[in-house]
Amino acid sequence: MAPVMIMLLLGIMQFGWTQHRLSSVRSAMERANRALLIDPQLTQAAAQAIVTSHLDTTAKTDVTITLTTETIPAGKVARLTTYYVAEFGVPGLATFSIPFRINKTTVLKAAT
Repeated sequence: MAPVMIMLLLGIMQFGWTQHRLSSVRSAMERANRALLIDPQLTQAAAQAIVTSHLDTTAKTDVTITLTTETIPAGKVARLTTYYVAEFGVPGLATFSIPFRINKTTVLKAAT
């Protein structure tokens, strides 16, 4: 019974750690979105740097940021997209990949 309980405990801890990493990516993405509101000329590299600087070492190298802008009749719109794959696994069992994508759309400039 003890091995089953230990595996269950390790699985719960691993799941919690995975959720923490995903929450950290979401929070970092929100910071980059706020920086984009302050500076509409923000580049994709600068957005990537903002996100990377706010993450701990477990997620830094795995996060991909894409910044696109377009002009629509209502004004200028920017879209930040983050793609992150979290690995979830329990020792002795299979490892699963959980793809995680965040999209943030921001109106940069309203039509006058």
